[in-house]
Amino acid sequence: MARYTTAYSALVIRLGEVETLLRLAREFERENATINSQEINALCRGAIVLLCSHIEGYTKEVGELTLAKIYEHSVCRSKISNVVSYHASRDIISEIKDTSDADKLASKIVNFVERDLSIWGQTGPHPQPISEDRFNKSFSSPSFQKIASYISRFGYSEFKRDLNTKMKGDYLPAKNLIDHIVDIRNKIAHGDPVLSKTPTDLLETIPMVKRFCRTTDDLFAAWCKTNICSIR
Repeated sequence: MARYTTAYSALVIRLGEVETLLRLAREFERENATINSQEINALCRGAIVLLCSHIEGYTKEVGELTLAKIYEHSVCRSKISNVVSYHASRDIISEIKDTSDADKLASKIVNFVERDLSIWGQTGPHPQPISEDRFNKSFSSPSFQKIASYISRFGYSEFKRDLNTKMKGDYLPAKNLIDHIVDIRNKIAHGDPVLSKTPTDLLETIPMVKRFCRTTDDLFAAWCKTNICSIR
């Protein structure tokens, strides 16, 4: 079994992009922080947006990897949580839930049966891959709670408890850091022109982001191996 999932290995490479931006910002800072303030701010803002994007990307990719492995290994549907089926069908289920007109409701139910009946079977492997786009829908802006909720889509409801046990004293700092990164990113997206963090401040967040994602990778891969199939 590989040491990490392909999703985590890709994340580590992508985090190098963030570090490159922040090191360049630090060089500008060392030259003359006052004169180069606009360049430093722009690089740091870009690094935060990229960092947040990579955390979100890792989370989605480890989920997509799991969906692919479920199909590749012909995992029996009896081993897979019905919550997976729910999220794969959530778009139509939401439409059904919000429809009161009988004719429209009947049409949506027919659509549900024709498109997703096989997803809800309880025996044998999935006859076709589960749609990654539909499964991932509604996941964005990767706060800690949203990441935990995404992981629970596979039935891993004990993730937060296990992460706390595994990370020990780093659990709360990591949790707060992930939320802080998302909060800063949201402020940037809403036009906040000034970033209070220095390049060095932001560079120091990278090891904790790696530790959080690596521990998530370890826990989720171990859980999948026990409950679904190997994803490494």
